[in-house]
Amino acid sequence: MEIPMFWLVISGIFFAVGIVMNVILSIAVFQLLKSVKEIQPQMISSMKSVEEMSKQIEALSAKVEDTVDTVGGKAKIAVKAVDSLGLGNNKQVGLISTAFSTAMSIFKLYQEIESFRKPKAVDKKPAKKE
Repeated sequence: MEIPMFWLVISGIFFAVGIVMNVILSIAVFQLLKSVKEIQPQMISSMKSVEEMSKQIEALSAKVEDTVDTVGGKAKIAVKAVDSLGLGNNKQVGLISTAFSTAMSIFKLYQEIESFRKPKAVDKKPAKKE
C-alpha cells in the first residue's frame, strides 16, 4: 500500500513548522537567560536594600513597642493613683455626707421642736372682701 502524496506534503509541512518553532523557542529561551543575567545584579542589590529596610523597620517597631510599654506602664500607674485617690475620696465624701445629712436632720428636728414651743402669731387684720 502506497502513502498518498497529500499526506506526505501535510506531514512535511508539520515537521518543518515543528522544527522552526523549536528553533524560535530555543532563541527565546537564550534571550530570556541573557535578560535574567542582566537583571540579576539589580535584583540582588534590591534584595539587599529591602533587607536593610526590614532591619530598620524591625528596630523601629522594637522602639515603638518599648515606648508603648513604657507609656502603658505609666498610664497604669496613673490610673492606679487616681483610682486610689478616688477610693479614698469616696470614703471621705461618704463620711462627710453622712455627717452633713445627720447634722441637717438634727437642725430640722430642732426647728420643728422650736416651732411647737413658740405660740403662733394670729393675724388680726380682717380679710378684704372683693
